[in-house]
Amino acid sequence: MTEPRRWSRCFATIAIVTALAMGSEESLKSAASESAYCPAYFQASQGLSNEPMLTLFPWVGPESSIPLPTALKTNFRIISFGPDGRSLFGQKARFNGLSVPITKIDFTPLRESEVPGSDQVGTIWYLTISSSSEALLLSGWSTRGGECGAFELDSKDGTLRRLRVGAYPECGGAAGPVSPDGRYALISKKNGLTKIQLDTGAIRLLGSDLKGGVWSPNGRWIAAKSAAGKIALIDELEQPRRKDLGKASEGPIVWSPDSKYLLISKSELSCALNLYGGTLEIVNVQTGKRTSLKSSHCRILDGAFGWVEGD
Repeated sequence: MTEPRRWSRCFATIAIVTALAMGSEESLKSAASESAYCPAYFQASQGLSNEPMLTLFPWVGPESSIPLPTALKTNFRIISFGPDGRSLFGQKARFNGLSVPITKIDFTPLRESEVPGSDQVGTIWYLTISSSSEALLLSGWSTRGGECGAFELDSKDGTLRRLRVGAYPECGGAAGPVSPDGRYALISKKNGLTKIQLDTGAIRLLGSDLKGGVWSPNGRWIAAKSAAGKIALIDELEQPRRKDLGKASEGPIVWSPDSKYLLISKSELSCALNLYGGTLEIVNVQTGKRTSLKSSHCRILDGAFGWVEGD
């Protein structure tokens, strides 16, 4: 990276804030030794005159920006931030409307590369990194067979394997996020949020009032939105245990790499008055406590947000 100090500052800020909340010298040492992650934001269509940037919004303090490869200057769509906070994945729009192949951006050192074998896919809706390997678990299209559904792409040798495919729009029930172990997919239907076992096609309803489910990186939790406008947390180890985490937002729900926090963009009256965007908010999964990131106030427009690892 050209400015590694900014990543370090992001990490140090989080560690110090955590330690102060815990309130002891021993806690300070413990917090400093833990890995920490910083919310980040990439604005879509940053303009021909602007260099592509990843904006970091620390838990306290001012924002900072990290330059990205200039090749991402226009028409780059982020699919997912990496599960370790060290990379992001996206697709560059093609002149014919297709979005292939998949581009990976590593943060430290800053590097852009094409994912091997991703020229076999079309537009990808969801991307999960396998919990047991470096394989990419994809929900989208395969240009090789003209099929839609769930696929496993080996990031080392470029081998593309079908997990489940079917007719559009449900793609055999595999048109949603794939679990980190590659066994299940989530799909929002008229009757609610369902989980499908990819090898057998067995379906289980998770909630008739739920939609937009996302898996935690450790595979234990599913966060979804309820019809009442709340965030519902489903415990995969103790089903049908369900926890209410408070008001949801219209935008996506993004898990932190350690599966401890959710990141959302909330709309505020002050933002509406300014005719500007939303504000990032962190939700603690265990306590439900919320932290509004002041430096992101009314700054979040169209684009993607996620988590990056501090140095």
